[in-house]
Amino acid sequence: IDTFKDKRMQPIFPVMFFTGIIIICYATILPKIAQLSLPGASQNEVNEKTSFIFTALGATEFISGSLIGKLADRFKKVYLVNVTNLLVQTGLFISMIAYFQSSYFAVMLAGISFGLGEISSNTMLTSIIGKDFDGKLEGFTMFRFFQCVGCIVGVLLNIALSNVPLYIEIAILAVLQIAANPILNLYKAKEE
Repeated sequence: IDTFKDKRMQPIFPVMFFTGIIIICYATILPKIAQLSLPGASQNEVNEKTSFIFTALGATEFISGSLIGKLADRFKKVYLVNVTNLLVQTGLFISMIAYFQSSYFAVMLAGISFGLGEISSNTMLTSIIGKDFDGKLEGFTMFRFFQCVGCIVGVLLNIALSNVPLYIEIAILAVLQIAANPILNLYKAKEE
């Protein structure tokens, strides 16, 4: 309960929440766009091509997670979290292009961008909790709590928007993701 009241941690709660939204976003949107980009393909072919997208996403998560940790030691962490949010926003923008152009290549690029952004956000938030909040268990608990709430909201949003065009769902997710940046800028790290 005290962690909820921590004025220094509160500005990063929305970013923690949005990491859950990101997970549901790429898990639900990318397969739909992949299917649209492969007209006439069998379901097996669509599944195979979608697995390539998620393989690329996972590979970029591995690489990104390794690199962002090194950058975290050299740059302001809040700045890097804003950059990671920009990567996710880029993924949403590319998803919109992929949707309207029915481009499998663009879906692959969106997956790569989501992979770079999602794991980088997780790594940076973990780094902030570790450094600025002395690695207190409650900080990591808040991160997992808000990430799970974000996943739940993402699933409910996906269900609620199941009958609207996919580009509207992407636009709503983009607005939510963009909202994280100004809120995060309220956070004052120990390094400042």
